Amino acid sequence: MSLRFRLVATLLALVAAGVGVAVGALFGAIQDWASDRTDDVLIAVGDRLAAEGIDEDTVWKAVLAESDAPSYVQLRGPDGPIATVGDGPVLGDVPLGFSTVGDWLVRAVPSGENTLVVAMRTDTSDALHGRATGVAAVSALSALLGVAVLAPFVVRRALRPLDDLVDTASAIGGGTDKPVSGGTEVARLARALDATSARIDAALRDRDEANDRLRRFVADASHELRTPVAAIRGYAELFRRGAAERPDDLAKVLARIEAEAARMGRLVDDLLLLARLDELRPLATRTVDLSTVCADAVAAVRLVHPDRVWELDRKPTPVRGDPDRLRQIVDNLLGNVARHTPPGTPARVTVTGDGPEAVLTVRDHGPGLDPADQARVFERFHGRGAGTGLGLAIVAAIARAHGGSVSADNPPGGGAQFTVRIPAEPAIHGSSIQK
Repeated sequence: MSLRFRLVATLLALVAAGVGVAVGALFGAIQDWASDRTDDVLIAVGDRLAAEGIDEDTVWKAVLAESDAPSYVQLRGPDGPIATVGDGPVLGDVPLGFSTVGDWLVRAVPSGENTLVVAMRTDTSDALHGRATGVAAVSALSALLGVAVLAPFVVRRALRPLDDLVDTASAIGGGTDKPVSGGTEVARLARALDATSARIDAALRDRDEANDRLRRFVADASHELRTPVAAIRGYAELFRRGAAERPDDLAKVLARIEAEAARMGRLVDDLLLLARLDELRPLATRTVDLSTVCADAVAAVRLVHPDRVWELDRKPTPVRGDPDRLRQIVDNLLGNVARHTPPGTPARVTVTGDGPEAVLTVRDHGPGLDPADQARVFERFHGRGAGTGLGLAIVAAIARAHGGSVSADNPPGGGAQFTVRIPAEPAIHGSSIQK
């Protein structure tokens, strides 16, 4: 039950209890008053008549002389009634004192050798009780109905700050979890605050993880940049010491400086690209046929590495993406094959649709992935060799920026296989296979 319902129910219960106590007290007071009045009449008249020692000849006069006489008077002897005034109850042996016969209150007192019986009907007090009961019932029901109508409004206004606090806590928590209708307001607030606390904890964990990644990234980048900078400094020192006077040495020094500068430039470009992708900047997307992008990339790598067999199986596979970044995915995967497999190792690129996804796979027949490193191949600066160690990390980042994913495994038959999945656009008719 909600807190609002419980408060209204409690208020109604308290009002009902209060009305019940008040009505009970009223009935008790009326009963006492009616009983006291009847008792007083019977006691006063009975005692007076008994004291006067009336007999059958004087009982009528005695009764008529009373201003507040009982409804029924009977003088009884040892053998039964002697004289009777009024229509009253049928009496047998009457004990002394008060007794009730039907709806009559009877009092018997000794009067000489006889017994004087006086009685009054109780219907007057019963009618009073009935009328009081009706009035009390109508009043109690009216009071309860009024409380039932007004209490929810009053309680709702009183709990409005608590509802506002629930909404505020939910908004702080992200605004996605609306307060549920079931449960008490306090429970709803507790759940909202729990959700808010969970989101804050998750945000703090994400921040700490991001800071850790940033520290590692800066450390790795500094390490990678230190090598070409040191090389350039060394060759510059060699040039300063006299290589300028030796043409052969000068050419080598300048070539090495140029190579190291180009390597450092590629590393900086890769770092800037990853930084932009980490910032989740929107890409310049449009509908692109991924199979065409792969065909262009395969054609270029065939020119650079003509000693290898580069196969391409493709079907028109439209995606929504940045063509330059998609081309970078394919180039990096193909460059990874060229760097990490022996010369002449064949590779196969496949592009097809798989329901709502476009699937790009690059399969080589080299030594495959080390199982210990398989889960880390997409980490930055992992497996540094001839490249910067950022190629596969860039592949993963671009795939995520397109709402997709990338994975790596060792398929049956040897070699390594990289699979990129990207949300597909509506199908384009037609297909082709190029090898």
